[in-house]
Formats: sequence, structure tokens, C-alpha cells
Amino acid sequence: MAGDLARVRDVAPPALAVSGVHVRSGPSSTSTGAVLLDGLDLTVRAGEVLAVVGRRGAGTSTLLSVLSGGARPTRGAVRVLGRDPAAEADVATLPAHAALFDHLTVEETLSLWASLSAGLRSRTGADTDDLLDLAALTGSRQVLVRDLDHGDRQRLQLAATFAGGAPVVVCDEPVGGSAPGTARALAALLRRHRADGGTAVVAGGRPEVLETVDGAELLAACDRVAVLRRGRLVAVASAAELVDRFAVHGGVTALVHDAAEASSLAATLPGATFQRVGELTRVDVPDVAPERWRSATAGMRALVEVRHHDATLADAVRRATADRRRVDLRPDDQRCRP
Repeated sequence: MAGDLARVRDVAPPALAVSGVHVRSGPSSTSTGAVLLDGLDLTVRAGEVLAVVGRRGAGTSTLLSVLSGGARPTRGAVRVLGRDPAAEADVATLPAHAALFDHLTVEETLSLWASLSAGLRSRTGADTDDLLDLAALTGSRQVLVRDLDHGDRQRLQLAATFAGGAPVVVCDEPVGGSAPGTARALAALLRRHRADGGTAVVAGGRPEVLETVDGAELLAACDRVAVLRRGRLVAVASAAELVDRFAVHGGVTALVHDAAEASSLAATLPGATFQRVGELTRVDVPDVAPERWRSATAGMRALVEVRHHDATLADAVRRATADRRRVDLRPDDQRCRP
């Protein structure tokens, strides 16, 4: 059955298609604004959950705004279910979609969002009981919104976004700074949405967010991960394939007593970062071959401690988006192509 579903997804028209999209800041007619998206091409299959990640300023929020119809591209085409999302595509967005009203209960809030969409969509969303369960809100169904704590309110916003049965859901960094349990609820809602045939695009955040428990919970529910760098798509593949492609050697964390020596080390290794830790400077290298590491540290006198670790998706994103290295796929490597 799983194989049959995969084959159907591969041959069916894409749910979302982005072709040669450019976006500049400022009015769409200007040619002087900063480039936010630069000739981006991306397709998302029907029934797929895609995470979009990148460093700060990579363009993830801009891409999600274009997909939801909140922004129009300067050039290029965007189609959601075959239609222009700015005109008529049926997309639910977080957080804009899920406004909450203090005088309603949790159950009334979900019923309201479901009823507002009744008759507008051929697809029916999950019923209220299921949404309450998926968002861990069953025990709060009769609680007024104004009496919810921060975590319950976040999970209610998520559940309300999925309540109307929109075939496409777009969430912009829903787990950044979230309360405990929010990412787990989102992962459950995404899995249910996908099982019902829905499609979702979620901004997974910056590399440091991917290293948190919440980031890992979210990524576990995603089929593929798209990596952006300065408005361009670097690669799109499963998390495991991205790690295998960009961080195959594993990462290194080093403590260095001399800040200048630490800065010099970081400058020679693509994707490396450094920061002060007390009297020492910590250098984090996302991927480096053993012989390259030995060469880079030869002659260093201030190296205090070195720890090697297995590569993570955050390492792969840092390596793929490194400013000091142009990322080119090997001719025989098709797994990470857009």
C-alpha cells in the first residue's frame, strides 16, 4: 500500500509549483529592492509535508508568504493546486489564519473555524474530537480561551489552522520559541493532514532551531527538507540524504584559548562558527574530513579540547549554506536536486 501511494504521488500533478520566482523587497514594480528570492524553482507533491530551512535571511518566510498568497513574485510563476494563490488558492496559514477569541471555549473555537470553511471546500477536515486529541487539548475543551496558558493557546492555534480542512497548510516557523509540547502537537496534526491527502509546507527555522527537541519533533513528521541560501534553493531531499550529502564526515567542536587563533581556524573551514565561552573560544565545524582537520590545526598552540560528533541535519544545513563555499552537486548525485 505504501508503495502504491508513493507511485501515485510521483505521477500526480504537484500540489505546489514554484517556477523561476524572484521576489524583491518593496513594491513589486521596483528593481532596486533587496533580492529575497532569486530564481527559485520548487515542486511539492500532493500529500507531502515539506520543511524549509536556512540561515537567517535565507528567504524561508518570503517563500511561505508567496505560497500562501500573501506576497506576489516580482517575476516567475506560483501555482497552488493549479491556481494563483494570491487570487483563489485554498491555503490555510499559521499564524494569520488562526485568530482566537477570548470569550469562546476551546471546543467552540475549533467548531467556529470548521464552520467558517463549510461549503467553501470539498475536503473535510478532522472532526473536533480528533483535533482536540491531536493537539493535547481534550482536557481543556470547555476552558475559555482567555484562561488558557501559553502552551495551550499555541496548540489551539495549530489545531484551528487545520480545522477547516484546507488541502494546503503553510506554517511559518511554528516551533521557534514554542512552549513544550507544541512541536509534538504540530507533528501529530501534520501526520493526520498528510494521511487525509493534505499537503503542508513548514518553515523549520535556522540551523540552531533544528538542534532543539522541538526542531527534531517537527522534522520527524516531514517527508523532505528544502535548504535555502540567500533566496536560492540549494537542495531538497530527505533529512538523511542531506546529512549524507553535506556532512558525511561528522562535525567537530573545539575549545581554543586564543581568540585570534580560533577565528583563523574558523575562517579556513566552510560553515564553521565561533563564539566566546568564558575565557575560551568555541569553534563549531559542521563537516570536516580527518585529514583536512589535521591540516587546519597543524601548528596551533592554543587548542584546549576537541570533540567529534556524528553529523546532524543542522550540520548539513550549515555546510550547505556556507558563505565560503559554493555548493555544487556531483554530476552523478541526483538525490538532492530540486
